[in-house]
Amino acid sequence: MVGGLQITGCTYIHEVTITVPSAGTLVLTSTVHVWIDHTAGIGDFWHFVHSDTMTSCTSAPDTIDYYAYYWPSLATDVFDETGTMVNAISIAGSGTYTYFLNTEMVIGESAGDMISQAETVMVFYPS
Repeated sequence: MVGGLQITGCTYIHEVTITVPSAGTLVLTSTVHVWIDHTAGIGDFWHFVHSDTMTSCTSAPDTIDYYAYYWPSLATDVFDETGTMVNAISIAGSGTYTYFLNTEMVIGESAGDMISQAETVMVFYPS
């Protein structure tokens, strides 16, 4: 995904799907580039997750989130940040698996908070 996707509430970025022949491990790697429109006196707290639905900003089972926080004491500015998250997910058998990359401004949401670019790669390793 490339472009200006405004972060409003829990925001769907994109999804990846893979069909696998057996049990194993899925490794998801996502990188997200954001512009955070920060106002002095207000904290900004955002995160992105690998979720099992496109409408949830709660992590999929056995995954971790990427978190970032800008302190209220920072001067008003637009911050340019990139974060990367890697998750290994055990799967019990063959099938089709879909994971969603979602983001959310938990504190300090404003109209200038944007996803600039995001990429996700999912790789299957058989057991």
